[in-house]
Amino acid sequence: TAHFNLDSSAVSYPRLVFFLALSLPVTAAWLFGYRRQLLSAGETDFDYVDFVENVAHKTARWGSAIVILAGLAWMVTLPDTMRWFAGSVWSFLAVIPLAYFAAMSAIQVKRRLCIFCNYMAFGMTVVMVLVLSALREVLRYGTLLDAVGWNPLDYKVVTDWPTTLIFFGTFLLVGGTALTYLLTLAWKLGTAPKDGPIDMSGTETIGRTAVAFLSLWVIGYFAVGAWVVWG
Repeated sequence: TAHFNLDSSAVSYPRLVFFLALSLPVTAAWLFGYRRQLLSAGETDFDYVDFVENVAHKTARWGSAIVILAGLAWMVTLPDTMRWFAGSVWSFLAVIPLAYFAAMSAIQVKRRLCIFCNYMAFGMTVVMVLVLSALREVLRYGTLLDAVGWNPLDYKVVTDWPTTLIFFGTFLLVGGTALTYLLTLAWKLGTAPKDGPIDMSGTETIGRTAVAFLSLWVIGYFAVGAWVVWG
């Protein structure tokens, strides 16, 4: 078993910069979609639309460069217990998201008039970030398994259905309705004519439903807490 340093004060600054800088490609992708939304809503201030597009391209280019350089620095400075990852197939899989970030600006230039492509930039970027997050967990899992023999698959699974149902109920009902309301509101406001009426049909119903689920969750939270403490 390899020696493993459990000093929690050690900080990998390239790793920190890498994950913080991932917000730049995501922001750029969001701006590409925002530009398309402005045009779809009939925005006539084309100087502002061009400004948004210019910021998106610069953010995509500089952001991808920072992410790639920070990622390379992170791999070069990996400690001995983690160095196995740099030459593994997992690190080569990370090239796919990084290549997409680097090419995103050029893709948007080529597909400038493609409505679907402008919006899909954000979805693709989120997927690529999730891929990198999954690879980070591969690094964590492989290192802990080799260094201290820790394998989460060795743990016995004890199903706790009440907790599981509460979690997914909260996630889907409370979080889902609130997020649906915010996205619906943003979409309707963003696509409405600049000087015309705004179609808000159904939006208030979604908002009331979100508030109702949140209220029930808060009441249930304190009720369960009181039952556990004083019951």
